[in-house]
Amino acid sequence: MYMNEELIQEKLEEMNATKIQKLDSQMYLVNFDLKEDMRISYVFNITREGKYFLQRMRPYSMVHGKFSNEYEVLSFIKHDVEKFQNAANSTNFIKFLEISNKGLQLTEEIENAFLNYNVDGEILDELNERMEEVFDQIYLLSDISRRVLLHEDE
Repeated sequence: MYMNEELIQEKLEEMNATKIQKLDSQMYLVNFDLKEDMRISYVFNITREGKYFLQRMRPYSMVHGKFSNEYEVLSFIKHDVEKFQNAANSTNFIKFLEISNKGLQLTEEIENAFLNYNVDGEILDELNERMEEVFDQIYLLSDISRRVLLHEDE
């Protein structure tokens, strides 16, 4: 269903939006096919002020934030793609993607529980402790694994 700008503004005001700001921007959707079954996708906006907001959409979604000029955003994308090209050669790459996607699923499930149910605080405390253990394991991976440097500035 198509909504015009005035209707969008009106409906958001009815929902008590505290600030509504329409930005004139250009949006780019960019795909890189690394392998037959491996695509990296990005979306970024360029505002009239020349600011950039970048998100990676595939193989999993991650906000990379604001960049001040096109050179920064293009450099980030170039290095990110190179890292994925290298990582895609790993025998553990599929496991990495599975774990990353489970992390996104975890966020969705926690949000669903929190927004739709009156969850016991003790259960949340237990989940928080278990998440800390998972983070400890992830940090340990960095400590015990050999770092892959593709660029001198890393």
